[in-house]
Amino acid sequence: ALYLLFADREPGPEVVCVATAREQANIVVREAQSLLRSNPILRERADCQRNAILLPEGKGRLVAMGRDPDVLWGKHVSAAVIDEVHAHAHRHLWDGLNTATAGRSQPLVLCISTAGQRFGGIYDELRDYSEQVLEGKIDDPHWFAWISAADDDVSWDSVEAWRQANPGLGESVQLEELAVVAQAAVTPAAQVAFKRYHLNQRVSSAEGLVPADVWRDGQRERPQLPDSCVVGIDLASTTDLSAAIVAYDIGEIWWVDPIAWTTKRALSGSRGKLYREWHEAGYLRLAGTDVIQYEAVRQWLSLIHISEPTRLLSISYAVFCL
Repeated sequence: ALYLLFADREPGPEVVCVATAREQANIVVREAQSLLRSNPILRERADCQRNAILLPEGKGRLVAMGRDPDVLWGKHVSAAVIDEVHAHAHRHLWDGLNTATAGRSQPLVLCISTAGQRFGGIYDELRDYSEQVLEGKIDDPHWFAWISAADDDVSWDSVEAWRQANPGLGESVQLEELAVVAQAAVTPAAQVAFKRYHLNQRVSSAEGLVPADVWRDGQRERPQLPDSCVVGIDLASTTDLSAAIVAYDIGEIWWVDPIAWTTKRALSGSRGKLYREWHEAGYLRLAGTDVIQYEAVRQWLSLIHISEPTRLLSISYAVFCL
């Protein structure tokens, strides 16, 4: 941020540090002020105020701001540093910054973030694009990306995974500290949090019911199934996912066939990207435009014994579904 203020050769540089809360952005500005005061040359060329660094005669400034995109309209931003992009639920701020930098000859928007959840937000969009650039699928010489994350096939509690995701291991992050946190992650939810915040891996949910290694171990070839099963159904009241499973007792384990339903509107909602992937893969069916139509569930249930002659031993469902 200081380089962009002093040495970017932009006339009247306007650098903004952005976070979901202005106080978080102020931390970046205060760190920049501390660096400036430690340099005898730079501290003579700027004035440190409460939440800003100003160049003399109004020739430039570095300021902090929250996530409200409305304050950007009319500004002539030359550079922006966005902290923790994963915490921004919408793309409004990103669009506002790109609009505010349009008149600059060499604008720069720098994003720094921990991994986000797979909910189709702006973080997902930026990371997907970055990965395609890094893989050579997209040719964009104006886009630079650096992603430090553990490989999915490396055990989350191994030193190898920790080194992959933490280039500063031993300096900014200590191996012993990670080991303590990993040892305390005994629940699936805690392990998901560790993977997200310490291994920079994207997760589908902050509350993982089944650990990923257990889930992968369950992905096997479909066996010969018995002629009886049990069914569990959880219907959404309006627009959330309705889901059902058919479970077969095949000895020491159970074989489970899942299915879910949603609406057409949900495919364009906050989790639309994830839902579209599931829909294309055949795991998610459409049952209505705005509200889930339960008739689709009834038809599916009535067809079980037709497609695969099966005796239903029991059907379990939520009480409010009656």
